[in-house]
Amino acid sequence: MTKTKQKIIVTVCAVLGFAVFGALIYLYMFYDGYDGYTGKHADLYSIAVDSISGSRGYIMSERRHQPAVILIEEDEYGRKMFCYSESYEQEGQIYLIIGQQSDGGYAYYYPSENYIASRFSDCYNRMGIYGSKRPASIKNPLLDFTDEQIEKLKEDNDWGQELNYDKCTKVKIIRNTDKK
Repeated sequence: MTKTKQKIIVTVCAVLGFAVFGALIYLYMFYDGYDGYTGKHADLYSIAVDSISGSRGYIMSERRHQPAVILIEEDEYGRKMFCYSESYEQEGQIYLIIGQQSDGGYAYYYPSENYIASRFSDCYNRMGIYGSKRPASIKNPLLDFTDEQIEKLKEDNDWGQELNYDKCTKVKIIRNTDKK
């Protein structure tokens, strides 16, 4: 093989190597591994991202992470009270939400009164963030809500009463807000 052919082969290999390296760097920088909510409460996740104005459906830091969706209580008619948060900051926002029902591919909630919001008040009541594949957790999800607030939320959402679908908003159950 001549020296010219060797130089061409080395040049082609170097260009291909740099192209592959550049592609890997690009993927690392722009793909964060988040493929959507993977927890067991997709119905509750869907209610939260649909009813809370400005909700992203994930925790944003240097990469996207799973939000916290924590089931608290369920009444005899299938209503579910749960906590939801996309905040990991010390004084981040936390929501206490009631979903009316879910069946098949849809979930139902009362549109104007299904949640109350608070800020994390205790620096020790922080979220545990576990990356893009596992939902976040909150040490004490009800810490920042009073008993009176919780009872009012239950009352506004007909807790312990038969379901009233006429008052409900119907939302498709999703796992990723990017694919709504």
